[in-house]
This record gives sequence, C-alpha cells and structure tokens, in this order.
Amino acid sequence: MPNGSNHVQPGAIIRAEDWNRLVDQYHDIERRLSDIEQVTNPRGVAIYRPDPSDSLVIGTELRIVGRNFGLPSQNNVLLDRSVRIGAFGAGSNDNLLIIASIPNVGNVSEDGRLVPLTVSNLFGSATTWFHLRQPELTIPTGTLDITLVATPEGERLAAGGTYLFEYRVRARTSMDEIYALSPRVDTDWSARVVDDSGAPVEPQEVFIAQPEDAARGTVVTVRVEVMIPAGTPDGTIGELVLNVTSKRNPEGLFRRSNARAIEVGEEAPPPESLGLSLGSVFAPARRD
Repeated sequence: MPNGSNHVQPGAIIRAEDWNRLVDQYHDIERRLSDIEQVTNPRGVAIYRPDPSDSLVIGTELRIVGRNFGLPSQNNVLLDRSVRIGAFGAGSNDNLLIIASIPNVGNVSEDGRLVPLTVSNLFGSATTWFHLRQPELTIPTGTLDITLVATPEGERLAAGGTYLFEYRVRARTSMDEIYALSPRVDTDWSARVVDDSGAPVEPQEVFIAQPEDAARGTVVTVRVEVMIPAGTPDGTIGELVLNVTSKRNPEGLFRRSNARAIEVGEEAPPPESLGLSLGSVFAPARRD
C-alpha cells in the first residue's frame, strides 16, 4: 500500500503509516460530507469548532461552536460514539455548547488520537472530529513500602554510641519524584540520613525514578544513623521511624515505617522480612 488507495499485491507488507493515511482520508471524507450537509440544509445542526486541527485535553473545557443547537438541554452530545454528555455550562445557547470537563475516553494514548463528536437534536445531527490527548501528569501517584533490612545485630546499644539502621523503600509510582526523608526517635535522640561514607545527606531527600516494572517498583536504600546521648540510663527505650514524603504530592503519596523499639543496654531489633524480591537499588541522593 505505497500511496493512498493504490492496490497492493498479495503478500505485500501494509505499513502503519499506510493504514493511518487511509484512516485520515476516511475522517476527511466524513468531515467533507458533514460540511456539504450543513450547506445544503441551513436549518439543520452544524458544528464549526472543534475541528480536526484542534488538539484538546481530557479534563479541560470543551466549547462546541455551531448552529441550530436550540435550547442546550434539548441536545444530545456523543463523544467517540460511546461517551454521552448531557450537562452544559452557563453561557450555552443556540450557537454554543459549553462542556466544563471533557470526560475520559478509552484507548487514548499519550500522543492522543482523533475522536468523533456528534451533536443531535430536533433539527438533526452533525459530526466533527478533533484530536484528543491525555492530561500531562503533574504530580506523582502510587504507593510506597518501607522495610528495615539491616540493624547493628549482636551488639548491645550503649549510651554515647552511634548506630546504623538500613531501610529499603520500594516505590510503585507514576513518575520520577524527589522524596523528603524524616527519621525520628521519639526520645529526641539524634537521627539522620547518611550516605555510604557516613556523611549526612543534604538535603535529607532521595530521588526515586518511575519504575520500569510497575509490579516490582523501584527500590532505594536509605541509611539512618542514630546517636544515643551520653548518660542515657540502661533500659531507656526509643521508638525509631522513617517518614518518606513526596515533595509534589505530600498529602497523597507518603509512608511511615513501622516503629522499632531501641533499648539502651540491649541488642538492636532484628531486621524485617523483605518479602518480595528487590528491583534496582540506589543510594540516597538528589538528582537535579
């Protein structure tokens, strides 16, 4: 199928661009027929905008400009031949139908696709086409899991000592993001995130990439250093937690680890079970 509607020989390869060219021709013919109907029937319904040159985004306002819409409530609007729209905003009239938010339509990729839009009422019906796109992601969504995977096992925790606790954070999220890290001990002992060399991570943040495999997620390692103040009596217990919070979606994407008891004079608590296998591992670091 090298050009337009040229015939092909049996066994010839039909390329995607050839098929898409036929689809575009079909849409163009359908639009031209609609234009002819509108000219020959001035009392019928006509749609002037949107048209195939317009690119609109799901969730944004849609203004249908045309003719013979009558009362807005008398119109039936069908998007992509399956999504019915029946509510119109203030300002709608015989020549304008205002839809506050374009509803979700299936099978719309990031690049978008042409979709048909039909308006019908007592005066008849008219159809146009326009390019519909998915909204651009602006905030990350998903889930976080935090697991304590390494502690100073076999070592009694002493006043004045500094100890390292290692967490693994698994993110099953929709996009790259920087997360604020906030380790805390309820007794106000010092707790901070450090790198492989033991230096504090500044700012106390970690970059986590969008996972290539949504089921496995992206896994990062977070090392927390806890210092027990000198003179703290044996038997004193502190509860250690790690908070991980999305910078752009702090209310919708955050996680608090399980609280683990740290008792002066006793051994550190054992690690938690990892459960699922790990994906890629990154040390805490900010990526600009």
